[in-house]
Amino acid sequence: MKQLLHRTLGLAFFLALAFSATAQGGAMEVIFTPDMDKAALAKAQEDAKANGLELTYTRLERKDERITVLAFVLKTSQGMGSAETLDLSVDKPFGFRYDPRAGEGEAAFSVGTLKPLGTK
Repeated sequence: MKQLLHRTLGLAFFLALAFSATAQGGAMEVIFTPDMDKAALAKAQEDAKANGLELTYTRLERKDERITVLAFVLKTSQGMGSAETLDLSVDKPFGFRYDPRAGEGEAAFSVGTLKPLGTK
């Protein structure tokens, strides 16, 4: 009976570790919109950091309190990328996707104008 209890506790401990690692290094997507305020931009940086990414804004211009120009650098364990738009709009999704679970031949991250998920 003790042996069965040890196996059960060991399995529970292993599953807890697996869940913890997934929660800390999960996939994420950020789409920047013209109406994002400073708090929303800072939140995107905090969320990226929580996922082991470094998000740095290198250029930010506003007109009438709306973001018009945005450039950023994203550093990941898979490498780094940068993107810039001179005309941020909701019509062209601009931002980044990161998925550390990407398989062989798949991009772990992409930056810039993003295609909707599921399209090639």
